[in-house]
Amino acid sequence: MFVWLSLRNQLVFLFLFVLFLAQAKGAEVEVMRLDLRPSGSRVVYKAEFNQSKCEFVPGSKPRFYRDVVTPLGTWQQEQNFLDRLYFGVKEQSIAKNKLRLVLNAADNIELLAIPVKTGGDCIIKRLMNDPEGPKEIGSIEIVLDMTFGVPVLSEVIIENHENRIYKKSKLRPWDLSGYFPIYEAHLGFGVNVHSNIYKENDKRFWRTDPAVEPVPLALLRIGPFFLNKDGAGVLLLPFEKATLLATFLIDGEPFRADGFRERKKSIYSGFILKSKDFYLQYFKDIGNVSGGWVANFAWNPEWNINNRYTVSPRIMIQRWDGDYTDYYFGTDVHESTRLGAHYVADPVWNGLYTVTQSYRWGRLKGLLVTELKIYGDSVSNSPLTKQRTEFRLITGLLYNLF
Repeated sequence: MFVWLSLRNQLVFLFLFVLFLAQAKGAEVEVMRLDLRPSGSRVVYKAEFNQSKCEFVPGSKPRFYRDVVTPLGTWQQEQNFLDRLYFGVKEQSIAKNKLRLVLNAADNIELLAIPVKTGGDCIIKRLMNDPEGPKEIGSIEIVLDMTFGVPVLSEVIIENHENRIYKKSKLRPWDLSGYFPIYEAHLGFGVNVHSNIYKENDKRFWRTDPAVEPVPLALLRIGPFFLNKDGAGVLLLPFEKATLLATFLIDGEPFRADGFRERKKSIYSGFILKSKDFYLQYFKDIGNVSGGWVANFAWNPEWNINNRYTVSPRIMIQRWDGDYTDYYFGTDVHESTRLGAHYVADPVWNGLYTVTQSYRWGRLKGLLVTELKIYGDSVSNSPLTKQRTEFRLITGLLYNLF
């Protein structure tokens, strides 16, 4: 026996079926919101939620977008590069009774949404779990600095809910692990104390053993352009698992003594290829001083013990070609023989073992670098040198300008 349904009944049945599927799947609800100042827009995170059961839909993925508020109304803006860089979801997990988000720019902080039944109502409690522990939050306000026309983080204002009283607290950029501003500037001063491998050296700050010399400290970055300990350069290829940088730097092993030609530093150009905790660096003399090149291969992880204290060990193998080594550690036939006979320095392998530690107090960061360098035979056999090893200690302070 066949039962024929009228067109009207078929449409009603189809509507009820779709409604059943929608209820089973769950509708999207707002689980977190970041209010952006001074723009007045906001970043909204939504996830699928079963209101009747007061629980999230496991396996679904939250999404985020920016709401732009104008006098004519509110409209959704497509994610741009900065949105994904700062507000993109780095980690997420959704269970029926909890949603957890970790954002790209704050990977030391968890944002939690927990559904709770109160009487006959279902509410979503929002919490933030930072190094000080979990706290219920009422709102999160992101204050952006537009000094150079590109937004960078100034501060995060959090309205905490404690004992039914809302209190405001602040986080600054240096409190957030993972935050990578579009531009930043740090300036400071340090002292470099190191053993002197030369038998004699009349260069300033190299006349004693150990040698003590002042060191200017700087970190400047505007978009892909940078100036730091690696020199000056530009980020060429920002891949997820590897990055390629072009660099320019001043390098060399300066030496000056009576009866010898002066060995000067020069300008070098090259690249740095980084992948996870490893990097390969190559640079060649473009200042027509030695005409040589240097290659470094290193393991250099960075360990964040907490949000203030960072330790970064480095084990590096260094290669100097013959032109570089002979210019700085070889001697010519017409030079003085009081330090030894004529000597031609061959290409050489060196080893470096470094530990860099930094500790931050707000805008101020303290730096301590200890390093042991072991030179190869071409350097240790040179008549200009007296030992194979060099120990170095650098300490200083950097101030975060912006």
